[in-house]
Amino acid sequence: MPTFDTKCASHSAGLPTVSAIIPAYNAEKLIHRAIESALAQTHPMLQILVVDDGSSDGTARVAAQYPVTVITKPNGGPATARNIGIKHATAEWIAFLDHDDTWHPNKTELQLSYVNETVAAVFCEKAPGTENISFKDMFRANYGGNPSSTIIRRSVLEKLGGFDEDPTLVCAEDYNLWLRFMLEGYRFATTPHCYSYTPADLHLSADAQRMLECELVNIDKIGRLAGLAPEAIAARKLGLRRRYIPSLIGSRKLRSARKHLLKAGLSLEMVKYWIAAYCPPRVLDLRRQAVKLLFQSVSE
Repeated sequence: MPTFDTKCASHSAGLPTVSAIIPAYNAEKLIHRAIESALAQTHPMLQILVVDDGSSDGTARVAAQYPVTVITKPNGGPATARNIGIKHATAEWIAFLDHDDTWHPNKTELQLSYVNETVAAVFCEKAPGTENISFKDMFRANYGGNPSSTIIRRSVLEKLGGFDEDPTLVCAEDYNLWLRFMLEGYRFATTPHCYSYTPADLHLSADAQRMLECELVNIDKIGRLAGLAPEAIAARKLGLRRRYIPSLIGSRKLRSARKHLLKAGLSLEMVKYWIAAYCPPRVLDLRRQAVKLLFQSVSE
């Protein structure tokens, strides 16, 4: 691996070491921000690994202008890119950073201050008190950290086998990791928010249909792994469908909305979505325009 500049190598004896892993795909316009935020950490990185996941633009060229290690690979998705980074990492701790996000300068220093012998990972909290949740709590709702908010012991990642690279799990591979993490009895700590989430165009999480399908695959996988009762798995999938159906209708994925409505069942809560899912798109668009005009008139 290349030698990093002084900022990346200046570690005092006894301080924890951290490897930053930045998976990147067609990130030419944004990758510089992620890299610069990693370089600006008040607790310096031992190494910064940029994994170019088969980009067709100048991602690798831009990244190579910085004191980082650039690893190129055929396109395979974020899980494969992060796992390649883990294999090349040498630090005690791994810090993930998506190419369209940035860290606050004190992010690494702050999170390491929460570490003790019982803590295997640290991330920005999604809700107060989540550091005390159980596997069942995590199964009912994703309290896990966004990858860009996370540091995790490299030894724990290796024991867990890294991220699941199943392509049908893309968008939910981080939640899958946290569920397996909890299932093995590991403990995490949470900090206040210390990164900026700025999704790029065509970000995977913006596709409600794909997100839902991946979430359902994840629940099936984890349910089988944990030996959960079929009723518990079905209840979690029902909740996911009811959560995503409004987004499917809003993005006009009406065929998908109808498919999931049939599996979500009829209830008073869902009646309005049943009606909307069978409306012609032009009717829904007219309603959206009317609501927008009404809101504007009230605001003026």
